[in-house]
Amino acid sequence: EGSKATLGVTHFAQEELGEVVYIDLPEVDAEIVAGEDYGTVESVKATSSLVAPVGGKVSEVNAEVEENTGLINESPEDKAWLCKLENVQVPNEGLMTREEYDAYLESEA
Repeated sequence: EGSKATLGVTHFAQEELGEVVYIDLPEVDAEIVAGEDYGTVESVKATSSLVAPVGGKVSEVNAEVEENTGLINESPEDKAWLCKLENVQVPNEGLMTREEYDAYLESEA
């Protein structure tokens, strides 16, 4: 608790989505709960919920992504962060480190 986090879409997820055409993000000061939907992303393939891996209060939303959803496909893990949280609550289990996530993707390929 008391920490900060940045939420976004992974490179793998944006590849699965295809071309993103619309995104619905939470408002600043909204409370996000780990494991629950905090927004929606629409692509040419499907509409998907954005599920929060951690909880917290939204301190900032990336307006650039709302105006140019193509950033999600161009730079998903850099310029296309979705929102920033403060007072983050991390679940006791279920989160992967970056290394664990990369290994998981390799094992699924």
